[in-house]
Amino acid sequence: MKKLIAALAFLVTSITLYAQQSADSVAQVSSQGAWSSEVKTWLLIIFTAATIVVVLRTFRNKAEV
Repeated sequence: MKKLIAALAFLVTSITLYAQQSADSVAQVSSQGAWSSEVKTWLLIIFTAATIVVVLRTFRNKAEV
């Protein structure tokens, strides 16, 4: 189970980094300034929520010492 959670955390991180690289490359190519700030805000909210879910699922079943 821990391997699955680690894999999901890695996947979320990879998607976040890919989205950042995509936004940067669009900003360089586009003469109109890439994505609007509203789209960037929603992407940030979505990826933050996904990361929080992964972290909470990681520690939810952790045995207390």
